[in-house]
Amino acid sequence: MKRKFFFLLMAAALVMGFAACSEDDDDEVVPNVDLSTVTSDLTLNDGDVVTGRLKEDVKISIADGATVTFKGDTIMGAAVFGSPCWPAVTCKGDATIVLADGTTNIVRPLGSCYPGIYVPVGKTLTIRGNTGILIVRAERAASIGGGGSIIYNNGESLFVNDNADCGNIRIEGGVIYASVGLEAACIGAGTEAKCGDITIIGGKIIAQSDNGVAIGSVTGGSCGKILITGGNIEVISTWKKAPAIGSSGWLEYDKIGKKYGKFESLTITNGITSLKATGGNGSTVPPIGKGAEDTSSGDVNIDGKVNPDASWTGDGMKSLKLTKPEGSNNTWQLER
Repeated sequence: MKRKFFFLLMAAALVMGFAACSEDDDDEVVPNVDLSTVTSDLTLNDGDVVTGRLKEDVKISIADGATVTFKGDTIMGAAVFGSPCWPAVTCKGDATIVLADGTTNIVRPLGSCYPGIYVPVGKTLTIRGNTGILIVRAERAASIGGGGSIIYNNGESLFVNDNADCGNIRIEGGVIYASVGLEAACIGAGTEAKCGDITIIGGKIIAQSDNGVAIGSVTGGSCGKILITGGNIEVISTWKKAPAIGSSGWLEYDKIGKKYGKFESLTITNGITSLKATGGNGSTVPPIGKGAEDTSSGDVNIDGKVNPDASWTGDGMKSLKLTKPEGSNNTWQLER
């Protein structure tokens, strides 16, 4: 039911986004890159405004230090197994993506272990916008962040070395719908991969991960500081060992034993508008925090409350209010 609800939201976003695209907002940003005409690999440069539906299997990158605007329609085709394989968008260094008002932008990688938008190690991707929508889906890799690996029970690993570990992710605004099918964070990194800091200061984010976390780190991986100081956020993990925000619980393999996710620290301040986090049915871990048996991650601080467990009722916070929806034992709703 959760998955059906989530994708209904995504479908609704598409309808609203394309309806909004019919408005005359050409005075705000004028496209100079039409993806429907692109037939070879393309690097977007500072000031580029992108529109159109990509028709060819080509690589799209953003130049180091560039700010580009997405102005609507599909950026990359559907996520599939097999080859060719690469991220939908690869940042070559620090990059800023602006989501133009009234537009819907769809980003999906080619290949099951590649992220939708890849951020290189030591660099920062910043996403800005108001009403502009970004929809990103991936499999076994982050929607936004880094790639992942497939670990077999015999200990062998199929690893995507060229875009596994990733840099910092900063979300300042826009409307973001992110989903991951298997063992990855929607915003963060994939299995056995490292991610930098994750900072959210505004915008609307709706994200769901199966067998992973919506925001943070997953099996065998790690991320830096997770800091959420603003925004309207709704996130879901369908796995009972994992919170929606934080580190995933363990997976156990025949030859290599258990692998966990971890994070350096997790902080949520009273600057948020609202935050709804839901863990998997039957979960004994909190919807925000450390996954099952995670003893390596740093402290969780939710508006002054440090390391709350799954039974937390909201005591210890300075300003925010915690509620638990009726009939739900695995959802926290935080509001000002």
